[in-house]
Amino acid sequence: MAEEYLRSLWVQTGATRGVDAGVDQGSPDDIVGTNDMSKLGGRDRPLPYQVVISFPGAALDFSFTDTDGENLASSGFDLAAQTRKWLGEKACEENGIPVDQAEAILLRHFYMDWANLQYTPGTTRVRNFRNRGMSTVASINPNWKFYYVEAQLECKVMLVLVTVGWLQSPNCLGEFDDVEQMVSIKENADDTELLFIVLQEEVLEDPKWSEVEAKAKALDCLIKHYFPEMDSAEKEAVEQYILRLTIGNEKLDFVPDSDMPAVPDHVKMVDWDDATMG
Repeated sequence: MAEEYLRSLWVQTGATRGVDAGVDQGSPDDIVGTNDMSKLGGRDRPLPYQVVISFPGAALDFSFTDTDGENLASSGFDLAAQTRKWLGEKACEENGIPVDQAEAILLRHFYMDWANLQYTPGTTRVRNFRNRGMSTVASINPNWKFYYVEAQLECKVMLVLVTVGWLQSPNCLGEFDDVEQMVSIKENADDTELLFIVLQEEVLEDPKWSEVEAKAKALDCLIKHYFPEMDSAEKEAVEQYILRLTIGNEKLDFVPDSDMPAVPDHVKMVDWDDATMG
């Protein structure tokens, strides 16, 4: 049932204006390896994804400034990237792996679509996405949902970073609505943890949050707060919880492989153009 559902998500033809509109995307058979999982960089993945990181997109919806005045992130994407980097370094530290192998470990074990889609067919990387600055690079792929749901079906931990922007995003809310159906067909659902990290106090005041919270609790989702205003000890407790759930989780497997996947030749980089893409 899971494979049938996953294949039903496949998009045959691209539709993003100025990027991949009208471009044939082939079939799932073209990208699935000998182990029945999607390939990464054209090669079989050594094992299923262990952790999925869902984040509130590139919109500059908040500024995460620590209590000591250090600005840690200015967007949902930025904070997700920082979280991913931190997890990679900790994974190497915990498993005795040189830190310069962190990116290879992350790509094989942690699924974050911005990063992993760079290594899949059909991806176009767009700099200055929606005029949000040259450092904002979006990974556009007509089959992003296929890869995202596949990672959800495989993983043992789903980590969702929640901001007001996340609550206002139809895509983010839609992804969460899909979780209930996904869990019903997920073979390892009983061994999977779903963790919400709420990053703004304003989230708790948003009318949409009560509905999301009720759905989350119905799915036995764990909810933790990690606000800029919290003191260091409170934040440290949440950080240690995340590490125990992800890096220190005995249910997870790590393969120390220093070989980076290769970016497919047809993955291209373009700059945002209002005239053709807006």
